Amino acid sequence: MALKCDNCGAPMSLVAGQDYFFCEYCYSFHFQGESNADGVVLIDEEGKLPCPVCESTLLPASLELERVLFCKKCKGMLLKRRSFVKVVEQRRAGYTGRKLRTKKRLREEELTRKTACPLCGKAMLTHPYYGPGDVIIDNCIDCNMIWLDDGELTIIERSQD
Repeated sequence: MALKCDNCGAPMSLVAGQDYFFCEYCYSFHFQGESNADGVVLIDEEGKLPCPVCESTLLPASLELERVLFCKKCKGMLLKRRSFVKVVEQRRAGYTGRKLRTKKRLREEELTRKTACPLCGKAMLTHPYYGPGDVIIDNCIDCNMIWLDDGELTIIERSQD
């Protein structure tokens, strides 16, 4: 399902390297709104893969100019490991607010959660994020993908080293 232009009804295209759409027929722009606490922007295309947490369909989205898959139901996101590194570096470098102090109080129920990679179907590894923040992430080693629950990126961004 392509995004239709509000002005002329023509299909719009996602601008490469940007978080907005452009209509080649009437030259108008469309900016999507944020979809979760971490600033994910839906790009209005159909999704095909299941969410590893709630099994809803993951939707294509953008985050800091990186493509991600986003779940509208549980607000989590799946992204490439390389994209995760870029996004974390950008967000931490750009954050000027007060830093959070976390003490790695890990919740046992999160560590025992079982998730399957939406790409290959294999079990994802669930473990503490080894950087700043009290966050538990899931990743697929074979596919180089990382799953973040809603708000976890913001915790990583705002936590002290």
